[in-house]
Amino acid sequence: MSYFAHTTLHSATEPQPSNAEEKTPSAMVDLRLIRLARLRKICLRLPYVTIATTGKHEAFLVDGRTFACYLSDYRGDGISGVCCRPRSGNTPRLTLSAHSPWFTPTSVALNGWVGLRLDRPAVDWGEVSDLVRGSYLRVAPDSHL
Repeated sequence: MSYFAHTTLHSATEPQPSNAEEKTPSAMVDLRLIRLARLRKICLRLPYVTIATTGKHEAFLVDGRTFACYLSDYRGDGISGVCCRPRSGNTPRLTLSAHSPWFTPTSVALNGWVGLRLDRPAVDWGEVSDLVRGSYLRVAPDSHL
């Protein structure tokens, strides 16, 4: 049973805020919460997943091992995203620019991981799901697959 099994998740359909709404702090917080809820939903579809929350961040674990992290403004730069360890030989080619959805987590604990931004106007949820699932498959014991 998941740690957040009792949490009510938002609908998978995200509201599309107008440009005026995107600039207000409360709209950004709401959008982050909606996207975090959608990430939780993706992660909790996988067997034996638990969630550990620390401040604004969440770690998704299987058998006590972290396979994904949600980071919200973790460097004070406003970035919120999911960090995962990509599957062997399946590391995305990172194009790190102001418009790139990818970022490199700077935490030593996340060495070798990649980050995918969830704070962009458009998020490719298929790509998020593939990244999370690949990381889960690297970490989960064979008995959980």
